[in-house]
Amino acid sequence: PAGHALLDLRLADCSLSGCEGGRAVGELLAGAGAAAVQELDLGRNPELAAAGLAALAQALPEASELRGVCLQGCRLAGSEGGHAAAALARKAASLRALDLGKNSDFGPEGVMAMLRYLPSECGLREVALPACGLGWIEGALATARLLQRLPGLEKLDVSRSSSGIGSASLLELARKLPDASELKEVSLHASGLGAAQGGEAVASLLRRARALGRLDLGSNSELGAEGLAALALHFPDAASLREVSLSRCGIAGPDGGRAVAELLRRASSVERLSLLGNSGLGQTGLAALAKALQQRSGLKVLALGGCGLVGPESGEALARICQSAPHLERLDVRSNHDLGARGLLALARGLISSSDLQPMRELGLADNSLEGAQSGGAVAAVVRQMPALERLDLQGNQSLGSEGLAEMARGLPDDCALREVWLVSCSLAGSEGGQAIASLVQRARGLQKLHLGSNSGLWRDGLDELAWSLPAGHALTDIGLHCCGLSRAQDIRPVAVLLRSP
Repeated sequence: PAGHALLDLRLADCSLSGCEGGRAVGELLAGAGAAAVQELDLGRNPELAAAGLAALAQALPEASELRGVCLQGCRLAGSEGGHAAAALARKAASLRALDLGKNSDFGPEGVMAMLRYLPSECGLREVALPACGLGWIEGALATARLLQRLPGLEKLDVSRSSSGIGSASLLELARKLPDASELKEVSLHASGLGAAQGGEAVASLLRRARALGRLDLGSNSELGAEGLAALALHFPDAASLREVSLSRCGIAGPDGGRAVAELLRRASSVERLSLLGNSGLGQTGLAALAKALQQRSGLKVLALGGCGLVGPESGEALARICQSAPHLERLDVRSNHDLGARGLLALARGLISSSDLQPMRELGLADNSLEGAQSGGAVAAVVRQMPALERLDLQGNQSLGSEGLAEMARGLPDDCALREVWLVSCSLAGSEGGQAIASLVQRARGLQKLHLGSNSGLWRDGLDELAWSLPAGHALTDIGLHCCGLSRAQDIRPVAVLLRSP
């Protein structure tokens, strides 16, 4: 309609095909209502291909305000695909972000062709090339040429290349990186980096890209403790790294724990660390990490999901890590099925002496096989030692049940700071479940968001109990009730009561 300014246009999975599809998008963007579009998503239109993208570029108005374009999975291949991508960048002078991911035949030829035809004053700041066939030395050299051609590039994703860039190729890429590089974020996820050579190559990249603040090394399963040790040994003093993902990197046992601690000692600027999915780390690796971790670590976010943490020993190690990282705001230990109530109680005991100093805002305990009243009481014990905690994730603890939630609610402190709680798929059922939820709201009077989805046994009885038991003056503004067993018209009555609640 006239006077309407569309800013974000998503046409993913729309069966756009060839020149006709490309021209149609270009003509749409030339229309009065869509001339101001800044974000365009054309992902997963595999029949669009290079011909369609070239037609789009030709039909695009000169005054286009496009800033971000997604072309994932559009079957852009080789030099023709690169030429078409460059044609789009030439026409859309305001373009800052280009996502070419999952065009598996794009390859080094596509990158080099794109670079040949890009405008001299190209303003691209973000380029994503995941799963684009940039394997081994040819891919690394093409990527290096991209960085030389676009010295203002700030964000680069070359993850999941078919055969992986590899350690030697990454080292070559780092050598060719321009001194004036402004790179701030790089993803090398699943790039075939291995052991010591991989660690040295990453350190070389950091030495050249001194502004780099975020680095994703996830799913380089051969990196391991040896690779981390090499990275720590060669870590440049001038690096400004703030966030690093080492998820699923084969970090295991005490050697892995000590290597992580040494890396954090050398990379003292790191504030966010993910070790998600390093199942071999275990309680011995976590204990080694806790023992070796430098006092006053600057960590603010630590993800230890799926790391094989077991029982009280792991709970004690978690407490020591919290004490060594006094700025820690978010701790995620999801999917550690053997941590259990005893592990949580050990964590709570270990925090008693430092609870007043804990700035913890978010705690993730999802999918931890927490069961019944004992686990509910253990969760409450941990929350009591985290007086600033605002977000608690318990989703996927299918054996927690109504009894466990009720016990947790009883154990919460009077001044509980919780603002958001996830209880999705926790087997809350019937009126007992509704009463347990209401008890939680009564204890956490500042609670604003409550996620209750996939508690299929809650039914009308549970929601009735919740609706009539909510305390006056509660702060709830958002309640998720998907898949909670509401199936008939009369089941809506308790929902109506909830909506009338002030």
